[in-house]
Amino acid sequence: SGVTVTATVDKQTQTFEADTDDQGKATIQLIFSGDSAGDRTITYSAVDLGTTKGYIFLPLLTPVVMQAILVPTDKNTSSSEFTLAKPASSSDGAWTFTRSPATFVSVDTFGTVTLTGVAGRTTIRATQAATTKYRGVTATADLEIALTPAVVSPAWVLPTGTTTTSQAFTLPAPTSNSNAPWTYASSNTTIATITTAGAVTLTGVAGTTTITATQAATTKYRSATTTADLVIALTPAVVSPAWVLPKRIKSSDAYTLTPPTSNSNGALDLCKFSCNNSQQSPPQAQ
Repeated sequence: SGVTVTATVDKQTQTFEADTDDQGKATIQLIFSGDSAGDRTITYSAVDLGTTKGYIFLPLLTPVVMQAILVPTDKNTSSSEFTLAKPASSSDGAWTFTRSPATFVSVDTFGTVTLTGVAGRTTIRATQAATTKYRGVTATADLEIALTPAVVSPAWVLPTGTTTTSQAFTLPAPTSNSNAPWTYASSNTTIATITTAGAVTLTGVAGTTTITATQAATTKYRSATTTADLVIALTPAVVSPAWVLPKRIKSSDAYTLTPPTSNSNGALDLCKFSCNNSQQSPPQAQ
């Protein structure tokens, strides 16, 4: 007992030792270090006892990922390309990037992400290569690409000067940063009806109706809605200039005036044309 046994491990400079017990055994705690896994040779030696060797196989270590992939949360289909930050781990192996599916973004091995203009969710996979000491490791994160908001121009103006007798017409479409089609609806169909394609037909009733234009969503842009008021004015009544009163009518004779003619079918109050005084006879034509 009391014999000092020394152990050395190849590829390491540190030595380990322990004394034998009363049964001639020495228990030595070894700490393995270095930059590589694989076979290691352990050499045990003691004064006047010579040396002996042992062998051990050290497997690759599993890296500890301290920081996962950080993906941005504010990207939409119109965003510029950007570069992902590499995860952090206990290994110094190189990181490469892939994505799945490929519909929404492309990504090169260095983590530069380019958007395709289509909204959706893709999984980013970061893979760290194995080294002589560490196994390879993989980290994943979902990247969400949102639709770009459709921005409607405020300059949508409906036709003016429309009256109850105007002909049917088609509205001009609003403009936005999207190329999706527009559909239309009228809030008051007693004044005007409108097809989904924007063809307006007047009912002959004056008033105001609100036209709602809705732009469909696309794979890149959100849906958008805008409104404008369409005012339908009364058509001016145009009286025929050929209204002629009866000739040579005695003041004592009763007679009925023939109404004037106009483009309106509204009722006429003939007295208002000439009978300002109920005791005064209507004027006679000369």
